[in-house]
Amino acid sequence: MINKLINYLTSNLYPVFLGTLVFWIGVLPIMEFTGMISIFENTLLLLISMCSFVFFKKENKKMIVFILIPLVLIVNFIAPFYAEIELDKIGRLLFLILLFFITIGFFKTIIRYKKVDFDLIYIVIAAYILLAMMASILCWFVFYIYPGSFNLGSDIGNPIINFIYYSIVTMSTLGYGDIVPLLPQSKALAILITLTGQFYMAILVAFLVGKFLNQNSTN
Repeated sequence: MINKLINYLTSNLYPVFLGTLVFWIGVLPIMEFTGMISIFENTLLLLISMCSFVFFKKENKKMIVFILIPLVLIVNFIAPFYAEIELDKIGRLLFLILLFFITIGFFKTIIRYKKVDFDLIYIVIAAYILLAMMASILCWFVFYIYPGSFNLGSDIGNPIINFIYYSIVTMSTLGYGDIVPLLPQSKALAILITLTGQFYMAILVAFLVGKFLNQNSTN
């Protein structure tokens, strides 16, 4: 069963990875109202970890495959049972590090790709969502390290859910203004998120257009 799943992920890695990330940012916030958000988040975390395992195994990154990914899973799954030592913060930090390595790996894959195909499009979109997810975790840390750094409104709910929404809105420069950075630390982070989103879109679109034109000229 596990071998079949690994084989399926190996042949369909990027669409599965993208689908999991889309569920994370698009469906996870809805689950807050069902009371099942922890179960759903752990399920998506497991899927992301499995996809990461396949990806980094192909890249021969043994430290990530055999140390980082297991640590991410173990710490995040046992965190609810050890709330007094705040394992959730360690778990999110480890998850942030994993997302960082995935993003770097995706950027390298984008550069190596010789032609524009569906897999490349999946990777480009997934990398954008990964940036937003990392931004949301950074906002979450700033929120707890510097109390009052963000105004989340009267109904705070789950902060990480709010920051997923905030990161996407800020990266795309929509700026609805319902969540507001108040301290210099959170304002600096907001600037960084905005610039990252804009530079990513500008550079990646130009890169893909150039790759596509080069692909057509050689055919």
